[in-house]
Amino acid sequence: MSRAAVLAAAIGLTATQASAATYALVIGIDAYEHIAPLRGAVNDARDIAETLRGLPADEVRLLLDGDATRAAITQNWRELAQRAGPGDTLIITYAGHGSNEPEAQSGSESDGLDENFLLAGFSPIGAAAAERIRDDEVAELIALSPEATVIFVADSCHSGSSTRSLQTDWGFRNWPTGSFVDDPLPPPPAGSTTDEAAVDNTIVFAAVPDAEMAPEFPIGGQMRGALSYSFAEGLRGAADADGDGVVTKGELEQHVRSFVRQVSNGLQHPQVAPAGAVDTPLVEVDAQPAPAPNPFATAFDDLPPVPLEVVGTDDPGAFFDGFGGVVAATDKDRQKVVWDVGRGEVRSGHGDVILALPTADPASLTGNVQAVVDKMRAVHALEAGALAQPLELSFAGGDGTYRQSQPIDVRLAERRFDHLILSGLSSTGEIDFVFPLEAYGDPLSLPAGEGFELQLYADQPYGADHLLAIETEASLPALLEAFRRHAGGTDVRALWTVLHEQLRDTPHSFAVFAFYTAAAG
Repeated sequence: MSRAAVLAAAIGLTATQASAATYALVIGIDAYEHIAPLRGAVNDARDIAETLRGLPADEVRLLLDGDATRAAITQNWRELAQRAGPGDTLIITYAGHGSNEPEAQSGSESDGLDENFLLAGFSPIGAAAAERIRDDEVAELIALSPEATVIFVADSCHSGSSTRSLQTDWGFRNWPTGSFVDDPLPPPPAGSTTDEAAVDNTIVFAAVPDAEMAPEFPIGGQMRGALSYSFAEGLRGAADADGDGVVTKGELEQHVRSFVRQVSNGLQHPQVAPAGAVDTPLVEVDAQPAPAPNPFATAFDDLPPVPLEVVGTDDPGAFFDGFGGVVAATDKDRQKVVWDVGRGEVRSGHGDVILALPTADPASLTGNVQAVVDKMRAVHALEAGALAQPLELSFAGGDGTYRQSQPIDVRLAERRFDHLILSGLSSTGEIDFVFPLEAYGDPLSLPAGEGFELQLYADQPYGADHLLAIETEASLPALLEAFRRHAGGTDVRALWTVLHEQLRDTPHSFAVFAFYTAAAG
């Protein structure tokens, strides 16, 4: 949501004070009458409402599908805003379609477009075009609560573009930009812009920035929006990183960013404004976070199998047979691997091309696909435990595609142990050991607590890559030797066996980071 930066400047959350009250309006729309339906927005709304009631919030109003009309939303919002006084918190969440429209007032928006939220009865033609809410109107509604803290969660997108030409089977929360025929909504009053309606007591969570689409994903067996799911999960206690029973704004922001990035494989980047690790408390939680799971405690053969789908052939079973560690994929498998025999591609469930294969003799390529499956089996296990880890791995250049020879500036924060290993896992399953390297005179010990930076470069093989960082309290020569020995190969199973032996009972922390590389040009 591009306007997040002007809708929020600072926050002063006091939701944990005994005298403070929390009010919420939760909106979720799947059943659109005139445009494409969604499958996860109602799941999002119900989950958030249940979470807020369990906090407990003083009042939670839930509007689903056809009940979420323009009139109902604005009326309920105004009523709750009247109740939310000094020190109170007003939470508004929206899950559904978003879009753009030509700005109502020329020059009021930098891109010439007003963002909007589309309601169940919306149509671009006639009276039903009124079933939408413009971003200017959202800002004006937020401004009704100048003495309360307002948290606005927008799990929708307003762009017609997509990072890395993402093509997902699960759909997006977007309706293409367009004009309206016989639009019944009058333009906002002259001089009424989002900028002028900005207030300084607001925090905004938005699913994506301008240039991205917000997909729906299968999460926990249901279609969901990653932002809504992580917001609710965080308020239930998953964001309480220090285990002190209080979820702060900074903890919730970090949890949301990390979870959404992991679920989307780096394709979706939630926006939070104001950004930054603020220690202001949001909510008290009873449940303490579970201990961080240790994926290395599990032997490779006991790791969950990878959902595999074979397409592009009249006899998919002939290609499916003979694989190890796979199960047949369904349309709800976010972590599936798709082997498109006809196109010579291995794709992720998000639509990324993991690996391009020659098509002359597809039957001979089973070993290549098996290497990808083994790599993804390990990566899925790592990702399942990474959110609870303190170690933070990031790229200074962000999550864009890294072209051939382009520098990749790696950063590590929240380091706890002195001994560090970094290794890439390429799109082909190749193990690319990068630190510490004797040829570069890399130290075998780095003081815990210090930050770490390293510059790498994008190189073949291109595709969906991962970088793994492992820190240990004690020096583990056998582990270091295993990475050196398997560098350049694709025997992830053998490497995991050493990881299992060395780390199942040894203090350590780890982080895994998904990124994408491509040839120059």
